[in-house]
Amino acid sequence: MYIMMPVIFGISVIIVFILFLTGPLSEVTPINRWIIYALIYYILFLINATVLAIVHNAKKNTISNENKVGYSFVWTSLGLLVVIFIL
Repeated sequence: MYIMMPVIFGISVIIVFILFLTGPLSEVTPINRWIIYALIYYILFLINATVLAIVHNAKKNTISNENKVGYSFVWTSLGLLVVIFIL
């Protein structure tokens, strides 16, 4: 799972970029705005799942699963804040 989630995330992002750049999604999204929101939620879910897989692998038996979810939320939020506001 630790290796699969970043691969799935990367492939999904590449497919979405290709669909936007080649035209099918860029022509449909102005009419149906919900597609953009669904893609945003999907990408955010994949980012969170990837961070959770990394945290789970790094902290295997040292903390409980509930705390792993909390750590992944914190690291995902910090990562998104850095990307959005600093870069």
